[in-house]
Order: sequence, then C-alpha cells, then structure tokens
Amino acid sequence: FHTNPVGRVLNRFSRDLGIVDDLLPSCFFDALQLSLLVLGAFVLVAIALPVILPVFLPLLLIFYYVRTRYIVTSREVKRWEAVSRSPVYAFFTQSIKGLPTIRAYGAATRFHEDFLKLLSLNNTWCYAVLSTARWVGFRLDFIAAMTLAAAALLAVLARGMVAPQLLGLALTHVMSIMGVMQWFVRQTAEVENHMTSVERMFEYTELPQEPPLQGEPGCDAPPAAWPCSGELRYEHVTATYRPGLPPVLMDVSFSLPGGTSCGLVGRTGSGKSSLM
Repeated sequence: FHTNPVGRVLNRFSRDLGIVDDLLPSCFFDALQLSLLVLGAFVLVAIALPVILPVFLPLLLIFYYVRTRYIVTSREVKRWEAVSRSPVYAFFTQSIKGLPTIRAYGAATRFHEDFLKLLSLNNTWCYAVLSTARWVGFRLDFIAAMTLAAAALLAVLARGMVAPQLLGLALTHVMSIMGVMQWFVRQTAEVENHMTSVERMFEYTELPQEPPLQGEPGCDAPPAAWPCSGELRYEHVTATYRPGLPPVLMDVSFSLPGGTSCGLVGRTGSGKSSLM
C-alpha cells in the first residue's frame, strides 16, 4: 500500500474483478457458441452448394486479417483505458476523505478542475475504445455485403446445375454466416481484450506478501499477562518500511521507566513518527 495508490487497488477489485467474474465468461461462452454455429453453417453450405466454397476461403483470410489488426490496437487501447481510470478513483477517494480541509482552504475549484482533467483523459481512452469497435464493425459489414453479393452471383450462375431448393438453403445459410461471423470476430476479440483484466489481477497474485502482525514461526510470543507495567524498552531496534529501502530506525536502544514522561526532538524525517 506504500507503492500502490488506493485508486489502483480499487480499480483492480472493482472493474477488473467484475470483468473477470461476469463479462469474460459470457463473452467466452458466446464466442464458443458462435464458432459452432459458423462451423455448422459452413458444413451445410458445402453440402448444398459446393461451388460457393471458393468464396469462403478469401472471406476467412480477410476476416482474420481485419481481426488481427483490430485486436492489436483494441487490446492496448483497453489497457490504457484501465490505467487512466485508476487516477480517477484515487483522486475521488482522496477528495472525499479530505473534503473538510479542501473547503477550509477554499480549494474546491482547483480540485474540481484537476478532477475534470483526469476524467477527460479517461474519457479520451473510452472514446478510442468505441472508435476501434466502430472501425472493425464498418469493415466487417462491408466484407459481409461483398461476400453475400458474390455468393448470390455464383448461385445465379449455377441455377441450372443445382436444385432451386438447395440454392435457397445455401443462400440462407450464407446470410446467417455473414451475421454470425461478425459477432464471432467481435466476441473473440472481446475475450482477448478482457484477458488484460486477468493479466492485471494476476499481477496482484504475484506480489510478495506482507509480513504477519505476529512474529515469525519460532519467535517467542509475549506472556499472557503482558503488559504488566508501564516500562518501555527498545533494544537494538532497526526498522524499514519495506525491503530495499534504507532503515528509518538504526540500532535504537533506550529504556523508559513506568510513569515517566518524555519528548522526541529531531529534524523532519529523523524517524520520530516511525519510533512511535
């Protein structure tokens, strides 16, 4: 908690956790269901009208190319949107806690402007997320329309070689494939995008744990009757806030008998509060 702002922690345990528990399973289920629908439609079209199959090979390649370009951009944009959301949570939480002080010093206007700047930055990334979705949607619609037109043209050319009912069945499933394929690309992309939240949650699972409040195993526990007097004794105490930082207390030893009063005098940063 010394190196992670409260907004960053709230973001992981609110938005990211909600995505992992709710949105990710539903998107994954939709992607799996749509993949089976697309596979079944392809099989029916291949049986009913094999001459249309050459249309689907470039279709799949184009869909894959568009999805690849979309997912690279969308994944990074969503990651930055999540990063820009953390300062908004942190600023809001800190402002609520310090509201009396902000009002006392007449700094409400300045804090309001600072909050709007953070919110505007987050909205910029939210707009970028929506823009990438519109980008891929337009291209998928255009590809679907061109593919449907090509399939209809091939069906007309093959009307003398294939039964009319099979042509109708094939065109019906081609139209369904076009609609399902768009959602299949979107949902598979959303699954990969939501995996950024899983990645952010896994980062917290790999953080080193804080030491326990009690002593390490093997250390002597204080007596059950402790404390029995007001005496305070420090013997060679060295303390740091976290591993890797210089000690705030270095080999401190002193003793205060019970009932005595004392004062701490020292410059800023000398460890007075840390001693307490």
